[in-house]
Amino acid sequence: MALGEMNLEVQARCLLNHVAERSEHAHRGTLIGLHDEDSTHTDLLPALRAFAADRRIIAPRAARRAGIGGGYAWFSCVRAPLIEPVGFGDSLIQLEALALQIAGARAGAGTWLYGVGQGATMVLALSAVWPELFQKVVAVNGDWPVVPGWSLPDADMSTVRLLLVECSKSAREGLTVRNANFLEAAANDEDLQGIDACHRWLAGD
Repeated sequence: MALGEMNLEVQARCLLNHVAERSEHAHRGTLIGLHDEDSTHTDLLPALRAFAADRRIIAPRAARRAGIGGGYAWFSCVRAPLIEPVGFGDSLIQLEALALQIAGARAGAGTWLYGVGQGATMVLALSAVWPELFQKVVAVNGDWPVVPGWSLPDADMSTVRLLLVECSKSAREGLTVRNANFLEAAANDEDLQGIDACHRWLAGD
């Protein structure tokens, strides 16, 4: 399916509050970074800047507050590991719209995804739904989404390169059955967001 046809099918615009750094025309591509539960998009910006100096950074904020601490969550759980479908579905739709807008504007530059915690679960879902939109995906401390009454498509993910940092067994299994090209790395106590491992991997060809 051509990119123009995909844009016609997705009529909703991204409504998520987000930060965009660097001019749309002064970068090699785009990095979309998704924050963890009970945090916010601005908390993630230092990590994104650390390994994407030549890319436009877009950091969306989840729409729902996670609690009284000022953080935001992409979804809530019915009971672990089951994800409540309405919040998850809304977040995924908005992220799909954002990714399609970016791809439609700069289809040749390439888009990378990075997510931590709940953000990692969302980037795994987004890359499984639209593998053709992304070159590289990094998931840190994420799980494969388990949503009652819904499952991710069985699309081939062999064109996407992924790095899993301290992700669950379910993430590895979900990627393996979709022929995904992924590597695994370990975080350490001083680098819980996997910045060092991500920097080395993203800098490679």
